[in-house]
Amino acid sequence: MKTMSGRGRGNINMTQAQFTNLLNTVAAAFAAHPLGKLVVLGCLGPTATSTFRL
Repeated sequence: MKTMSGRGRGNINMTQAQFTNLLNTVAAAFAAHPLGKLVVLGCLGPTATSTFRL
């Protein structure tokens, strides 16, 4: 696929805010899933409970 060449892929030049937003979106999606909660808690530890209120 030509998109994998690196040209024209906007996510390569993501700003810190966009990257953080992406992480939050992914984390929220995981948190909505029962198994995802274990993953989030395992990765973030105590931070997950205060941030996502699991």
